[in-house]
Amino acid sequence: MQTNLCDDETLAKAAALMAQGDAGATEAIDALVVKFPNDPRLTFLQASMLVAVGRLVAAHDAFARTLALAPDFALARYQYGFFLLTSGEVARALEVWGPLDRLPDGDYLRSVLDGMRCLVRDDFAGVRSHFQTAISRNMDNEPLNNDLRLLLQRLDQAIEPNNQFGNDQAEQPGDERESLQPAAEPEALSEASLLLQRFGTKLH
Repeated sequence: MQTNLCDDETLAKAAALMAQGDAGATEAIDALVVKFPNDPRLTFLQASMLVAVGRLVAAHDAFARTLALAPDFALARYQYGFFLLTSGEVARALEVWGPLDRLPDGDYLRSVLDGMRCLVRDDFAGVRSHFQTAISRNMDNEPLNNDLRLLLQRLDQAIEPNNQFGNDQAEQPGDERESLQPAAEPEALSEASLLLQRFGTKLH
């Protein structure tokens, strides 16, 4: 089995192509994964890119491959769980996130995870508290902080009495919400399902 990893400079160039939305980023990352199939950083980049271009089944496989290679890759585990959550796979998302509970109490991902669990329960006050704590602790991943701020912004919109989300629900009682929830867990996301679907599957 190949054990060598991609050098940091090449990895950084691939990540930069992805961040810039370069048309050749997908092919470049795919080629690196072929060359370094056991580098979980590359399969994580590949998974994120696949989400961005809408190849969700392939993204699922790339995330699973990443965690098979590096079960303790905390950011990849969080993002895979978020991907599952926004896809309506609530129970699976919570299962994937489980090992993150072993992170230190002060780790920003613990706070993000606690906020996501509150979101599943429609505990919006808890979401805000945990996300704000995560943002204050996270000094390494500003794109994730931006995602959390966007979620908080949309949360504020979602709970306003006369907001766009609320009007959508009033005009289409039950239809959209039911389509966003897995059949086996019809109440698992409730109000959070609409918020997450509107947010989409951005991954950083």
